[in-house]
Formats: sequence, structure tokens, C-alpha cells
Amino acid sequence: MNKYKFWFVVGSQDLYGPEVLKTVAERSAEMAEELDPLDEVKQLIASGVDKKTALAQVAKKRRIPKRELYNQLISEGEGISE
Repeated sequence: MNKYKFWFVVGSQDLYGPEVLKTVAERSAEMAEELDPLDEVKQLIASGVDKKTALAQVAKKRRIPKRELYNQLISEGEGISE
């Protein structure tokens, strides 16, 4: 099976007003929560967040054990140095 990578980008315009912008932000957050948490960790790392902090942030936000995400990183060759 092919493994595809999808990027999720959301935007709106200020002219629609604060309520619409708030709704767009809420709905995009709901959709993003369905994306792969490991990709979220990797994106944080790519943006300059250290690996341990990125792992902790995503695990806490998604209520996933840190060890589970850590094991996934190791299986992809992306271990976290102690």
C-alpha cells in the first residue's frame, strides 16, 4: 500500500468578521486532530521545537502516552537522544 502525505492548510479573510474566523479555527482544529499525531511531532521538530518538548506537547494535547509516540519515532529511525 502506498503511503501518502497530506498537508492541511486552512485560511479565511478578516472581512467575514470575528465569528467566522473563530468558527474556521475551531473546525480546522477538529479536522487536524484526526491527522497522524506522529506527523504533528515531526512538524514541531522541523519548526525548531526540541524532540522531547514536541513529543510531550503532542502527547498531552492528544492524550496519548508519550511512550507510544516515542516508540513510533524509534520505529521510523527518529529516536530521541536522552
